[in-house]
Amino acid sequence: MTLLATASDTPLRSAAGLADTDTPADLEADIATAATVPAVTDAVLQPLRAYVRGHATGDPVHFRDAFLPTAHIEGIRRGAFVSWSLAEYCALFHGGPAPEEATRTRLIDAVDVHGTVATATMTLRHGTDTFTDVFLLIRVDGSWRIVNKACHTGTREGGGEVPLVDGLDPVLRLDTVSRSGGDRCLERGGASMTGQDRWIRELRRVGRPAAHVVFCPHAGGAASFFAPFTRHFPAGFDLSGVQYPGRQERLDEPLVPTVEGLADHLVPILRRFANSAVPLVLFGHSMGASVAFEAALRLTAEEPVTPCLVVVSGRAAPSVPRTHRYAGTDREILDDLAQLGGTQAEFLRDPELRDLFLPALRNDYGAVARYRPTGEAVLDAPLLCLTGERDPRVSAGAAAAWKNHTSAEFRLESFPGGHFYLADHREAVARAVADWAESSRGGPPSAAGT
Repeated sequence: MTLLATASDTPLRSAAGLADTDTPADLEADIATAATVPAVTDAVLQPLRAYVRGHATGDPVHFRDAFLPTAHIEGIRRGAFVSWSLAEYCALFHGGPAPEEATRTRLIDAVDVHGTVATATMTLRHGTDTFTDVFLLIRVDGSWRIVNKACHTGTREGGGEVPLVDGLDPVLRLDTVSRSGGDRCLERGGASMTGQDRWIRELRRVGRPAAHVVFCPHAGGAASFFAPFTRHFPAGFDLSGVQYPGRQERLDEPLVPTVEGLADHLVPILRRFANSAVPLVLFGHSMGASVAFEAALRLTAEEPVTPCLVVVSGRAAPSVPRTHRYAGTDREILDDLAQLGGTQAEFLRDPELRDLFLPALRNDYGAVARYRPTGEAVLDAPLLCLTGERDPRVSAGAAAAWKNHTSAEFRLESFPGGHFYLADHREAVARAVADWAESSRGGPPSAAGT
């Protein structure tokens, strides 16, 4: 990994030590501090160095040093505006650089400072492909941080699409809109939805899909929770996530207060893009498992029947008596969420961030508490149950009881971990779902998607 500069009156600095790893950097891989004349102060360049360090190591801690917590990383893909929050961006890195990182070069073209605001442009070259990053920086409490990064992605000769800049998976995420008065940026992004439908967010599309997995998130969750799974499914799977109202780009839309109501909204949408040639796989985690189950009951019981496969995760079977008292106050909800490991600690500590996601959490916790499933309901569709071995909400027996709720094939698989086990076992979960879908439909979809 090399970072060069076209204009600077500051001496070149060796990249050795930049990544802070045991492997020394190539001594010829110089890091240049680029600037317009006169040269900018070293402090302005610190967040850019931290950004490069993040890619050199794959350690997201460097991105948290480089960006403000409210920052977004945005760009144009397939003609649509897409965006990551900082938390989503960091979630794409797992302690190691991208395989192609060593072959990339980065060129800081210019840095311009205007009082407490600065802009910087950087060019990334990877083989014959060139990408442009534009950074907006601001000085806060005496130090410079990146407020926003916008990136442009190109297309390879011959029409093949170039992955999103910096080697991230080609995953459609969130667009943004800023509240007036300097409030935090809130995600906004209909462009990445399936067609014009705001309920379904595309996560991955393949040329000739043989199966389509639609993820239903947990209480307080969003479609973006499942974006990291895209890199682990075989090529033959289309992947989408349900985006409930009242969060991210749907923040200003009315919340749906019941599980049944969420299922009712989803059914006509699922019918529109489900067909027998491309099997529909509904995957729901926690509250999302109840939503997926209710939607599947409607899809398979009402005319015209829409065939589907169902995956329930982190949820006791409907016939299992409830023993858990659901949290009611905000404090109880936050404590419960922390105990389950459902969000990062910085979100719980930050009052403004809490204010953003608490309304959806209150609504969803209430929807789960009010949900009264029919204990005798039986689904006419294959059903796979996934569970964490140490999930405090779902015992082994409560998971196995899902067998009583399908007249078709049933399979149960458990994983190490608690309620959010799937965040630590994405590859294994994706493989389990793919293998089960392949066996249920009589053949592997991966061949159709390549």
